[in-house]
Amino acid sequence: MRLIITFLYITFLCFILIGQSAPSERTLNENWRFKSQGDTTWLRATVPGCIHTDLQDNGIIEDPYYRLNERKVQWVDKKD
Repeated sequence: MRLIITFLYITFLCFILIGQSAPSERTLNENWRFKSQGDTTWLRATVPGCIHTDLQDNGIIEDPYYRLNERKVQWVDKKD
């Protein structure tokens, strides 16, 4: 009886190990896009990142940390 249980246990483990596939890798920081609600133009985005750096990379806004440029980008947090 003990031999049968051991055989079944080993067989069960073999089926589990055969059924498992190797871990796969998926890149999550590529091909991200964003757009303003109601707009049809999709812009390139970077992940990880934020909307201000994405708008700056796409030439929509200037560097908000340079001089008084922060005043020019106050509209960003008002849009969806």
